[in-house]
Amino acid sequence: MIKTVRMFLEPVTEAHAPKMLAGLRDERAYRFIGEEPPESLEQLAARYALLAGKISPNGKEVWLNWMLRRRGQDFYLGYVQATVILAEQAAMVAYHLFPAYWGNGFAREAEKSIIATIGPAYRLREVRAYIDARNARSIRLVEALNFKRDEHHVAEDTLPDHVGAEYLYVLPLEI
Repeated sequence: MIKTVRMFLEPVTEAHAPKMLAGLRDERAYRFIGEEPPESLEQLAARYALLAGKISPNGKEVWLNWMLRRRGQDFYLGYVQATVILAEQAAMVAYHLFPAYWGNGFAREAEKSIIATIGPAYRLREVRAYIDARNARSIRLVEALNFKRDEHHVAEDTLPDHVGAEYLYVLPLEI
């Protein structure tokens, strides 16, 4: 578990599924990501069981996922995740905050915490974040954490009904 000023970041387990399902069904949070809300509790529990194993099937990545729980509360705010690419000494980070908690700094607090934790633990050289160019809120978040946009990487977005750009933001780390 990782502790921040306002939250506990709990490593994902299958048991988190019932408490996360309602928040993950809010369609507003999927505007800029290429996922859909979970179809069922069983589907979500199976996904969490897979992620709790922490190692990708090919053994080349470490999957780290934490559920965000406010201190003193019994409900969740969302989750943060990091995919560590072992051969590259790099990680890709992302977050999913339930819309009711947007704009309160929870995602930034959680991301800052996981970067401080995984950077030294995995001897990372850099942390990456891929962000839809329309997602001003996420761009502000990574820029506040000193990520810089890689001007050489603009990928075509794969979201339905949108043809646009996805930016790569990079945070170099010292080993």
